[in-house]
Amino acid sequence: MTTIGKFLRLVRQEHGFTQEKFAERLALSGKNFEALNAVTLSRWETGTTLPSYKKRRELLKFCVHRGYMEKGPCHDFVRSRFEHLAAPLAGIFQHNYQTLIANVPSLRIPLEEYRLRDLQREQELLRYEHITDVEEASNPPGYYTVPPQGLQKLCRHPASFGLLCERKQQHLGHFVMFKLKSEAARRLVHHRLDENLVSEDDLCSGEERGSYYIHALYGVNPTIAALVNARAYLYLFDNMAAIETISIFSSRADGRRLARAYGIKTVAHGRHKGCGFTWYGMQSPMEDILFSDTVLKLIF
Repeated sequence: MTTIGKFLRLVRQEHGFTQEKFAERLALSGKNFEALNAVTLSRWETGTTLPSYKKRRELLKFCVHRGYMEKGPCHDFVRSRFEHLAAPLAGIFQHNYQTLIANVPSLRIPLEEYRLRDLQREQELLRYEHITDVEEASNPPGYYTVPPQGLQKLCRHPASFGLLCERKQQHLGHFVMFKLKSEAARRLVHHRLDENLVSEDDLCSGEERGSYYIHALYGVNPTIAALVNARAYLYLFDNMAAIETISIFSSRADGRRLARAYGIKTVAHGRHKGCGFTWYGMQSPMEDILFSDTVLKLIF
């Protein structure tokens, strides 16, 4: 039985659907499944045939929207797939992520030997200085101006996600994102809110639905990049009930290409008046990022 087949059977068993009843519900959900019947669903469950990646994404989104993943066996099964995302994701990053990370060879060190620090609890300012140094160096000259103290304040907000990867006290990577109010996220991706000027007033609580804005991302090699990204995916899955969209503001064309590969669409672009670079505002529904084709090929 395939991964998607196991998942479909779990959904039916957990919610008491026959194949006929579940196929009927899917058929009524939209044109993607309007021709679906119990015979096709049975073949998907047994692995005799497989739905396309587009249909797999729509199946998972259907289950998200109906709350089938909020708890129980279906939730646990999908979460377990994200828990094992780091290793296969490193292989993808080896080919697609090289222009966004430092050119340091991946060492044959087990993933569990790297230390991940939660920046929400981190009080030592030096670690925030490391992040701002990297971000300043990886952006156009003069663009990134967030001070370490300001980054620390935002990272310590209850709804923020900040992760730092270390080994033997060496800074190897980070992933930082803030939960913005929906209007603030729209302003950000259309460059009506400078990402350097995002403040606590723009953030929302953990329970309030909003948009996670990816502020900083770095890894010294594909292994580290995959490790911090996989942990971010897991965080998004655990908190998806209160997330509307994922947002990015980028000064780099290679960042735009990478984001597109992971389901994040460009919604606006233009020339930055002060620094002269082309900027890209990107935003997509949370489910499109969690279940992009790239991710599905690795875990579903």
